[in-house]
Amino acid sequence: MAEDFIGSVKEIEQEAEVLMEQARSEARAILEEARKQAGDILSRSLPLDEVKREQEKIVQTARTQAETMIENARQQAEAHRKTAGTRLDEVVSLMLTHLKGNNSSSA
Repeated sequence: MAEDFIGSVKEIEQEAEVLMEQARSEARAILEEARKQAGDILSRSLPLDEVKREQEKIVQTARTQAETMIENARQQAEAHRKTAGTRLDEVVSLMLTHLKGNNSSSA
């Protein structure tokens, strides 16, 4: 029984070693391919003018979106101020009515 267990453990260890070597081999191949691709990319001359134009386009789009968002926020804030002002007037009016009513009934 113990011999079977030991034999099974040895088989598992051997299989694990085979798998580890396969993984190492695949990792080496992947790294080599990545090095080749990196070398190709670095050896190419990048079209900096196109990159700069794209960068400016992205920045301009972001600015436009930000300005739109800011304007929308300003409009919403103004609407809230108007609503708050109207409600404040209503509350003051109700308070005055209530106070006038209390003063006239107590006098």
